[in-house]
Amino acid sequence: MSRRGVGSVWDGVPILSSKKVRLLIVLGFGIFLFISSLEGVKSGFKLIFSEWQKGILGMITDNTAPLTGLAIGILSTALVQSSSAVVAATMVSMSGMVASGLPMVDAMRFGVPMVLGANIGTTVTNTIVIFGVRRGMTMREFGDTIPGVIVDDVYEFLTISLFFILEMTTGFISNTTLRIGEYLSSSLGLEEALASFDKTIIDIVINEPFVKPLKNLVVELAGQRIGGVVLFVFWFLVIIFSMGLIANGLENLIKTDWEDKIKAAFSSPAKSFFTGFSITWLVVSSSIGTSLIVPFLATMVVDLKKAYPYLCVCYMVSTV
Repeated sequence: MSRRGVGSVWDGVPILSSKKVRLLIVLGFGIFLFISSLEGVKSGFKLIFSEWQKGILGMITDNTAPLTGLAIGILSTALVQSSSAVVAATMVSMSGMVASGLPMVDAMRFGVPMVLGANIGTTVTNTIVIFGVRRGMTMREFGDTIPGVIVDDVYEFLTISLFFILEMTTGFISNTTLRIGEYLSSSLGLEEALASFDKTIIDIVINEPFVKPLKNLVVELAGQRIGGVVLFVFWFLVIIFSMGLIANGLENLIKTDWEDKIKAAFSSPAKSFFTGFSITWLVVSSSIGTSLIVPFLATMVVDLKKAYPYLCVCYMVSTV
């Protein structure tokens, strides 16, 4: 076959340029680092919380336990930029509290407000990302982006405020959760079914090759308490670095001819909803899911009305 004939076969096939390939590699590496940092923060939190468990138990026995849990949830997520990590740490802590003899109801009085606070704290991520990409924006672009960030904060604050007051006065969330948990465990045998999934993709690709060996090495060299703090600080810095890679990668990616593809993914509320569902499911983080849309809002590739279903579903999927 002649060279001309071979070329004609591939004429209709889209070929990625070297620039696009580099951008996709940078973006993929940034997402990989971000997910790794979330798992690393979880491991650091587990070490720190195991050392501070007695102090936490003292706070729970106080009448201000719900307010304390809410404040810790907001502060922790604002610091580590991952509600997933804070919620995971809360679950680990509550398990330890119950194992130490604390009634489940008392542990829930502290844990539920902490989870609510974590959902407020995660809205800080969008703000950090928008100021991170502010340097490449005009004032008009910056002004157009702010509503997309604010809408996330507004419905989070309104929803959390309502449910926090409801939990404080009636214990609605904790009581409902306990009843559902008892039903799923005893009637449906869900506990045994979930136990069969002992390893996830993240465990195989990230935790076992990278996070766990690093944790074991640091604990062996520095001890559990100091090692937990060292891991926390290290992975926190990785979070910042990875968010910068992702923001820069997306900012450059939308300058290519991918703009039409991005617009198509947000062309209707249903497509926007499905896009948010898919991305958050893949990266296992509402923080990174909501942050990914900030550059699109900044450049008006996606407007606020189409972004809203995307933002809503990110938090729904993160509960899984």
